[in-house]
Amino acid sequence: MLNERVVYLCPTNQLVNQVVEEAKNKYDIHPIAFTGSNKNYNPLDKAAYRDAEAIAVTNYSSLFNSGPFFNNPNFIILDDAHAAENW
Repeated sequence: MLNERVVYLCPTNQLVNQVVEEAKNKYDIHPIAFTGSNKNYNPLDKAAYRDAEAIAVTNYSSLFNSGPFFNNPNFIILDDAHAAENW
């Protein structure tokens, strides 16, 4: 493990959940879906992301807002990157 914090961004919460399920079922990768308000994120999930133990999958607004939880990722993967042009 390289101990890198990774955030995978999707345009919608529906796609966040789809990506997480597909990663688990097809590739045996266990990312964590982060949707909704960051104050409601599970503390264990937050720790797993901060400690680079799990990939965070979230929507564009979770990163590109005024107070993001994801303020220091080492890598950002943009799914459907053209959807981010307004952010």
